[in-house]
Amino acid sequence: MIKKWVRILGLGIGLTIFLSQIYQSILSISTLSIRMDWGWMILGFLAMFLLIALQIFIWKQILNAMEIPLEYLQIAKGYTLSLIPRYIPGSVWGYLNRSEWLNEQYHVPVSQGNVSSLLEVLQVILTAFMALIIFSGVLSGFSFWRFSLVLLLVLLLPILVWKILSLPSILRNRWIPFKIRLSNWLIAVYSGLIQWVILGLSTISLLFGIQGVFPFESLSLQKGALVSFCYTTSWLAGFFVLFIPGGMGIRELSLSFFLTHLVNVPVGFSTWIAVLSRLLYSLAELTWIFLSLHLKSSPQKRINQKGLT
Repeated sequence: MIKKWVRILGLGIGLTIFLSQIYQSILSISTLSIRMDWGWMILGFLAMFLLIALQIFIWKQILNAMEIPLEYLQIAKGYTLSLIPRYIPGSVWGYLNRSEWLNEQYHVPVSQGNVSSLLEVLQVILTAFMALIIFSGVLSGFSFWRFSLVLLLVLLLPILVWKILSLPSILRNRWIPFKIRLSNWLIAVYSGLIQWVILGLSTISLLFGIQGVFPFESLSLQKGALVSFCYTTSWLAGFFVLFIPGGMGIRELSLSFFLTHLVNVPVGFSTWIAVLSRLLYSLAELTWIFLSLHLKSSPQKRINQKGLT
């Protein structure tokens, strides 16, 4: 287990890096001579705020699938703040800290907290690839029946993954000492698909919000799918660079590249849209941190593998 003073130190370092990034982003953007429509900027921020609310819901479903019956507000009280140490290079510190928080607040075994984080990461990667397939299908202009077949196969993929995850339970519980409930797992994964749509909508809001940037005469389903495809691909690029905290830099560069070459956004503007996207997410995180400090949930209860006691 991580000692409490180490957790506090990690939280302090992560929070310092996090706030420094927000400050630097605001400072950089304030020097720009671009005109912004603040209505669209607020919509982009609200999309990011909703995204984090959805991520909390997804993690709740994963915990419930592991028969850890925490309520939404119980999870929301520490979800964002406990993950802040992930901004420290290495990224895993946030997940380790969150497992310790679960143990301290609700007596969830640290091992189960770590497994829940692994399942959460698996869910994110899985839904990212599922979303890319769906977005590609929309962009390819498949016939209705062909697209329906692709969609059906994609939606069946989480069941296959669940079967694989269930194998250790079948084989005398060697690796995962519990069964994962299919219903909660499917809710988590299918909800996870929505997060990529939300991220696409937030990026579209930024395209509308910076005057003279929007490259389309009108917005259509295919164009929306293209923007979402760009964001999802750039997120994956950042994820697989393990030692850069939160994929910082790589995601912005990738998103800027894809917006320029696939969506025809002018080079300079695409870079600032990527920076703004990161800033809006960070501000949404900060808002959730302040909000969580004022949330009230039911009294703390001790949790074991079979539920509340």
